[in-house]
Amino acid sequence: MKIMLNKYITRTFFLRSVSGRFAVMRIFTLVLGLIWSLTLLASEQEDFKVDIPDSWKLAHYSEEERLWVYQSDDGEHQLSVSILYYSQEPTHEQQAQFLDDFLKARREWTSQAIARTEFSEVELTKYNSAWVAKFSEISGNGRFAVNKAISTKVGIANFYFESFSARQVHEEISDKILSTTGFAS
Repeated sequence: MKIMLNKYITRTFFLRSVSGRFAVMRIFTLVLGLIWSLTLLASEQEDFKVDIPDSWKLAHYSEEERLWVYQSDDGEHQLSVSILYYSQEPTHEQQAQFLDDFLKARREWTSQAIARTEFSEVELTKYNSAWVAKFSEISGNGRFAVNKAISTKVGIANFYFESFSARQVHEEISDKILSTTGFAS
């Protein structure tokens, strides 16, 4: 197959004029560049999906912690994405229990780390192959946060959006971003 491909490329180049060769090379280079950039993107974001504004940047990445931290250009908003993989595939009921345990630990950690934090009730949604939980936080220091966790047969993806902007601005941006999240199932 490789030889046939090389013969085809060689034959194509011989049959085309000089300007045609440059056009083919440009297209070939563009395709290679696209494949390379998609490979880089995939290595950064493994199994999760989220659409963030173009002006945001990846501020921190830790392969060991499976943690991605994105920040807005003005530094007022931040999205942290962490992934915990299961060692073996759980049942649908176990997914729900693991998610509940995760959320309890997450809320307890936040309560200890940030004084005077108030939490909303957890909104839990059941799907055929996943569970999604979402709750918000308000801290005494003017910090707003929304936590969305998705539990599938693969693991738990946690999307934690926080900001120090006005509450209405925070809600608009967090709703827009968190509505685009997804995790492998």
